[in-house]
Amino acid sequence: MLMGKKWFYINIWLLCRLPMRNQVSSMLIIKLITFFCEYSVPKCGKNEAYIRCGGCERTCENYKQDAIKCHAACIPSCTCITGFVRTPQGTCDIPGRCNPNARMAKH
Repeated sequence: MLMGKKWFYINIWLLCRLPMRNQVSSMLIIKLITFFCEYSVPKCGKNEAYIRCGGCERTCENYKQDAIKCHAACIPSCTCITGFVRTPQGTCDIPGRCNPNARMAKH
């Protein structure tokens, strides 16, 4: 896949070297940024949704707690949808399928 941050920054760097008086240069930059933004959202797994401000989510280890301690900053990520929790395997499943003796691996 040719898309990615490195590709994006290289092309922005090249486009920014073009004379800004030229309307074509400005339009190319706008089109490139628009194209990159449309395709920059990652594909999430089953029972996940991409959110722009994620960080902490319910897991098999903490889903029974009323409140979970969260020290994570606002991080764009794929997060389990409502009603699902992160399993030790890294997937999202219903809490009833959590092993009560399992410990979560760092995800």
